[in-house]
Amino acid sequence: MKFINNIILSCLLILLAHNNVLASKATDAFDLGNAFLKQNKFKEAIDFFNQAIEENPQYADAFAKRGLIYQVTGKNKQALADYNQALKLNTHDTQILVNRAMIYLGQKKYNNALFDLNQAIKLDPKSAIAYNDRCLAQEGLKKYQLGINDATKAISLDKKYPSPYGNRAKLYALTKNYQKSIADYNMLITLNPKLPMAYFNRAQIYYSLKDYKHVVNDCTNALNLNKQIFDAKLLRAQAYHNLKQDKLAINDCKTLINNSNANIKIKAHYLLALIYKANGNKVELTKEIKAIQNIVNRHQKINHKHK
Repeated sequence: MKFINNIILSCLLILLAHNNVLASKATDAFDLGNAFLKQNKFKEAIDFFNQAIEENPQYADAFAKRGLIYQVTGKNKQALADYNQALKLNTHDTQILVNRAMIYLGQKKYNNALFDLNQAIKLDPKSAIAYNDRCLAQEGLKKYQLGINDATKAISLDKKYPSPYGNRAKLYALTKNYQKSIADYNMLITLNPKLPMAYFNRAQIYYSLKDYKHVVNDCTNALNLNKQIFDAKLLRAQAYHNLKQDKLAINDCKTLINNSNANIKIKAHYLLALIYKANGNKVELTKEIKAIQNIVNRHQKINHKHK
């Protein structure tokens, strides 16, 4: 009997040693994958995470990290599969829940995102990121006040976290609380003065308030940071027109006609038509109307060819 017990013990020790070797190999592969991930060398990182999973199919962190790479590179189907597996192995990982929720938000599956973020907040009630992202889910579900509440909570947890200011500002604007929206955009710009869309979004609020000088300033700041925000140039042109600075408005419109997409071109031509009509310039008004008709006809022909 003693002999049999010794054999069993020896087998267990051999098995344990084997498992430790496998665990060590998996950990080594995971560490290398993590090192490549930090360098944004995604292909190499995935190779090592694959190896870690082969050595240890229960390695939740390896699934999570591989899922993150798939998410970053736009392979959301694979990312969701890895996050699902990681959460089966470790149901208490807040970061995986937040990452999966971000995919659901991108897919407009707001209830799915809300479920994940509720779970994340239960696990970590001090996660400003989870509250901020839940604000986005609430917005998608048109529960604007709940979204405002979540953004406010995120800000209370981290006053230097820019995103919730921008998200709350948008919700304040949607609920026509314009002054609070402007205050949040002010704070967002203070925290990160190189966000062109923050200036443009604030400009739209000022336009609603008919504060056209601030519209011009904010649109100019947005365009200085990103010249491709054609809507900002169009809004600036509208503000110039309202300020009776039609030469500047016309200049912006003509720049848009030469450099933007068809939709913006039509809007620019339409604004020019309004300006010329207001100034009694029938010749230029006629030209703008014909230009709009030509663009519409051209696109109707293109659409007909593709049918």
